[in-house]
Amino acid sequence: MVNKIRYHLNFSYCVFSRYSCNKENRGRFSNGGYGYARGAELYVHLKPSQGFFGWISYTYSVAKRKEGRHSVQHVFDYDRPNLVSLVANYAPASNWQVGLRFRYGSGRPYTPALGGWYDPQLSIWRPVIGEENSDRYPDYSRLDVRVTRRFQHKAHQLDTYLELLNAYNRKNVVHYMWNENYSSREKFTIFPFLPVLGFSAKF
Repeated sequence: MVNKIRYHLNFSYCVFSRYSCNKENRGRFSNGGYGYARGAELYVHLKPSQGFFGWISYTYSVAKRKEGRHSVQHVFDYDRPNLVSLVANYAPASNWQVGLRFRYGSGRPYTPALGGWYDPQLSIWRPVIGEENSDRYPDYSRLDVRVTRRFQHKAHQLDTYLELLNAYNRKNVVHYMWNENYSSREKFTIFPFLPVLGFSAKF
């Protein structure tokens, strides 16, 4: 089975925070934002055959917004042009199942710090901000593998499984931590390789 979807959405009256150095305007909001999102998705579902079944999908999208102090539209915070999902399962016997799930996505956009400047009045370093969402985090990918053994006794069912989350221990970056004067940064990653042993029961 194959599904194809195309879309184009326009947004108006998007609410955003109105940043200002004026204390009287801080914390105020405006609904003057606008933007669009467009893209296409391809979904292929594989019919079960000889114990094998699964699906794969690919999405291409572009999302931009115009809001706040920006004079032109910029890439939206959650814009990820390429997304791939793959799920595959194989049952060599009625009581065994092996499965994998793979996900890939373009890195999320972020606004970079180009450097820092010292504020002598407050005795702190402040960042020199680059263009809104002009850079991206590294692409995200993750592979999970799971083996399940089923035990059946009359109406009772017990599934035990071993799952390897992030099987190839991909260091997916979700944030950068800058030093005091914004001259260097460290990567903040999540979800290292993690084996999980568990079970589920039905009575």
